[in-house]
Amino acid sequence: MPAEFAKKLKPLKQNLQYAAWQNRIMPKRWGNRTNQKWIRCRVDSNALRKWFENFCLENGVEYEFAEYFMGHSLKGMGARHYAQMRKLSWDRYRKLLDKFPI
Repeated sequence: MPAEFAKKLKPLKQNLQYAAWQNRIMPKRWGNRTNQKWIRCRVDSNALRKWFENFCLENGVEYEFAEYFMGHSLKGMGARHYAQMRKLSWDRYRKLLDKFPI
């Protein structure tokens, strides 16, 4: 997250009841129950993960690092290579920080 953006963030001052928080995190409770079209929208966790992977690749991050950022296990990687990837991943992540559309 860019530092300038982080400094502008303010705490959320809302005292919501438990049911209100449930409504925010459970999309099935949103909208008209007779029209279920909105439930089938493609903005779900899988779509967001795929978008992030594509975003990484479009901004010059190698495929292996994009997979690492998403928490995927790296096939054929020994412990020594995995440790090296951890160190190198910070450089790849820095490539993305200023380009991230927040």
